[in-house]
Amino acid sequence: MTTELATQGGAELATTTAGDLVGTTEDRGVYRGGHSDWTPEQRDQLRALGGLDEASDGDIAMLKAVSDRSGLDPFVKQVYLVGRKTKTGGYRGEAERWETKWSVQVGIDGFRAVTHRYASEKGLIVEIGRPVFYNADGDPQKIWLRKWGYPAAAEVTITVGQATATTVATWDEYVQTKRDGSPNSMWDKMPTVMLAKCAEAQAHRRVCPLTAGMHEAAEMAHLDSEPVRVVSERVAGPRGGTAALREKLGVASNPVAEVDTAQVEAPAKATAAEVKSLRAALDTAGITTEERPAFLAARVGHPVKALSELTSAEIAAVLDFLANGEPA
Repeated sequence: MTTELATQGGAELATTTAGDLVGTTEDRGVYRGGHSDWTPEQRDQLRALGGLDEASDGDIAMLKAVSDRSGLDPFVKQVYLVGRKTKTGGYRGEAERWETKWSVQVGIDGFRAVTHRYASEKGLIVEIGRPVFYNADGDPQKIWLRKWGYPAAAEVTITVGQATATTVATWDEYVQTKRDGSPNSMWDKMPTVMLAKCAEAQAHRRVCPLTAGMHEAAEMAHLDSEPVRVVSERVAGPRGGTAALREKLGVASNPVAEVDTAQVEAPAKATAAEVKSLRAALDTAGITTEERPAFLAARVGHPVKALSELTSAEIAAVLDFLANGEPA
């Protein structure tokens, strides 16, 4: 194997013709700034590697943006796209249909690598605490034994420099279930591992801006749960009119005031000053123009082509995240 040094962006990187590519100019996991696109051949490779036949070039570009920002390599599946069938339409006469929605997922080791890389660049120390588990009564346990059943919650604390995040993931919120409502095989065999990963991923997002828009596979598993079969039965209503029916169902007798939709104001668009403030905060956080659409979409929940499209509330939420991390 032959090795030589090349300079790029003021840093020396080794080039090699064979063997380990880590740290070389061929290492796709090294973020060097700027914007670049995968070639058509590379996009075809990704589609074949991850089964992304239905993924559009826009979905692939979203993966590229996260890959560039985080330094994770999708070609070795450190970061990848997962598609889920989602029912859309059904509004204002539009026909309902099923579409594949894609999300970026990362293993917990990828989260740790990104956070350590971020801290190293900033000269900060990273501390990832061991998970703490809780039973149904809220009593903490440093370890969780199989004979105790499933933990009710897991808590993880991560510190990066002066920033500390303690996050909690509950069993009911994240467990992936089968059709009968019982945990699937992975959650049944390794309940503490799966739940701890959910809590830790949340903590990484709160202390490391580079992990924005990334989710651990365990966090998304509940979306793949099989629907629980529910058998409904018709129950004869009580006699005595609507008052008796409300009493039987435990519904308050006070009528709910109707909302005049004509008086409901649309969300206020952001002012030029607010847009300028957000642009400055994004520059300070090192989020490039090319990375911003994916970053902002992850924060506000819809595609963003320009900062001026955001509302005042959305800009306030993004600024809060950049300043304080993800809310508990």
